[in-house]
Amino acid sequence: MTLDEICENVRFLSTAQGWAQDDPSARMLHLVSEVGEVADALRALQSAEAVDVEDARSALGLEIFDAIWNLCALANTTGVDLTEAATAKMRINAARTWPRNPSEAGASPSEG
Repeated sequence: MTLDEICENVRFLSTAQGWAQDDPSARMLHLVSEVGEVADALRALQSAEAVDVEDARSALGLEIFDAIWNLCALANTTGVDLTEAATAKMRINAARTWPRNPSEAGASPSEG
């Protein structure tokens, strides 16, 4: 599945369900909430007993997708072509260098 397909699914489902797509601030609050759920699911995975690991991993995957879904919704709401933005950012990152020690300068490919 591509980013474009996910963003199209967001448009379709939002229209079908009557969810407003015109308030970027509200969408950002939904995204922050979903990122919190990703953190909770990651914590659950890291503390899961061996027999529960697959269920915890599955739950984490669903929460990560919810965050991606809300990022696509935010892109739709603000008129950002997410595939175009991703392509541009990957090009920028390919030309950059980062310190070998992640604690140096605190930068990673997703920052900046």
